[in-house]
Amino acid sequence: MVDLRSEKERLYHQKYYKENKENILETRHKYESENRDKIRETKRLYAHKHPKIIYAQRKRFYNKHRERIKAEKRSWQIANPILNWALSTIASHKKNGCKVEISSKELAAIALNISTCIYCGHILDYRAGKGRSFESSPSLDRRNNEFIIRPDNLDIICHKCNATKRDRTQQDFLKYCQSVLKRFSVLFLSLILFLGVSCGRFNPSLFPSYDPLRPGSEVQILGSVNEVGWAVDDKGQVLKEGIVVNQAFLLWVYELQQEIIKLRKAIK
Repeated sequence: MVDLRSEKERLYHQKYYKENKENILETRHKYESENRDKIRETKRLYAHKHPKIIYAQRKRFYNKHRERIKAEKRSWQIANPILNWALSTIASHKKNGCKVEISSKELAAIALNISTCIYCGHILDYRAGKGRSFESSPSLDRRNNEFIIRPDNLDIICHKCNATKRDRTQQDFLKYCQSVLKRFSVLFLSLILFLGVSCGRFNPSLFPSYDPLRPGSEVQILGSVNEVGWAVDDKGQVLKEGIVVNQAFLLWVYELQQEIIKLRKAIK
């Protein structure tokens, strides 16, 4: 049975709103401007006391406007790729139990000045994907693997380097990279020696020079540590002094070592 009184009141309020819409909206806007904090606190308390009602309201609204909400969200992500990355990154770290002492805007400001990975130099792509990470995707690295995120203990590196670094500290990761480089340099030199012996005659394409005493122009000293970036010693410590050379230089040194070995054998 329809409540005629309630229906009559509804029609009256509907008519009144149409006739006085501008005054009502102006009064509402003025009240909201003057009592913004009070309204926010009231809404917060209501949501805390009635979470199921709020959830149902939001769910109904989302289901009714699903496509529009998705389109607007995607448009915002495309227009604000760095801020979108910062928001999702902080949210995921909070979910994993990290203590976050930096806002999304502060993180976005830091990311704005970082375009390449500090380890491999890969160009970072902040554009939003579909829930997948690629090699060029930026990734937040907690420099020394602390469970806290502050502006002074984070780096933004590529997803691939962060996946390789895993739970290592920055010092441990640099030491790991140095050990990989050292191991494969030895293997590469061994391969060249094996090929040279197997061929029976000297192949200049495998070595940087014909005569070790007269190295070619490809044997180069690239510069000092400070000029070309960081370098680490066998213990993983960052070197403050020293020089950096190219691979041809290492091969040339290896040739000199072989010549000295031959001379010592000839003298004996």
